Amino acid sequence: MKHLKLFIYGGINLFLLIMAMVVFKQVEVFTVNQSATGNLSDTVYSNLILSISLLVFLPFAVISFLMVYEFISLRYQKRNSANPEQGKSLESLLKDSVHAENIKSEKEKDLDKSADEKKNRLSHFLTNEVGNKSLKGDNFIAERILSVIAKVFEISQGELFLTKGKSDKQSVYKLAATYAMHIPEKETIEFNNGEGLVGQVAKNGKPLYLDKLPDGFLNAKSGLGNSNPNYLLFIPWKDQNDRTFAVAELASFKNFDNQDIKILEGLSEQIHALLNP
Repeated sequence: MKHLKLFIYGGINLFLLIMAMVVFKQVEVFTVNQSATGNLSDTVYSNLILSISLLVFLPFAVISFLMVYEFISLRYQKRNSANPEQGKSLESLLKDSVHAENIKSEKEKDLDKSADEKKNRLSHFLTNEVGNKSLKGDNFIAERILSVIAKVFEISQGELFLTKGKSDKQSVYKLAATYAMHIPEKETIEFNNGEGLVGQVAKNGKPLYLDKLPDGFLNAKSGLGNSNPNYLLFIPWKDQNDRTFAVAELASFKNFDNQDIKILEGLSEQIHALLNP
């Protein structure tokens, strides 16, 4: 059915060609007879040939154009059926592009809005739940800081290491507080600068994010039993002299995105002010 029009147009053109041959043959016989009797002038002969040519050529040209158009349409449809994306018009592609950009823009706005909300919640909780209790010591403040981070980022476990060293080379980072972890009171956990993951993060001054933890690397205990967090993030907090004064180790079952890391890393000034009122 798709090629029916082509066959019809081809048949019509063939018919026109045959009819043209017959007509011109008859005209040739007629002109020979008329010329012999002297009744046909050259002008009349030329006009007759021109009229017949136009009557044949014009329908032939129209049908030929329709044949070419139908052929191109069939090729276009065949190519589109093999690759639907190529069948889209330029206008459609532009609309899709604009729609994609709008979606991207909306997602970016949502991410920015979510980041602002997290920043505001962190600032509010740190000010109200930690700032007013700063006289109770660094360990208490460290516990409250982890508690606030847990509320905003839904961490499953956390540790906060603080240092009292005078320089980076002499710094020792001692565990000051934990969240959802049990550490015996008499047990002291500390890392020298550059020692272990905590010491390395303190030395480099850059966050460390581990998103493929092996089974048993961490273990979170809850009322539902034991489970293994999937993500582990180390955040160094630095003072105005670019010296690391604290390292937070945060474990979660949820992914930390780039904005989360930037938000946590940006707490340095506020955390330093809380620990050094």
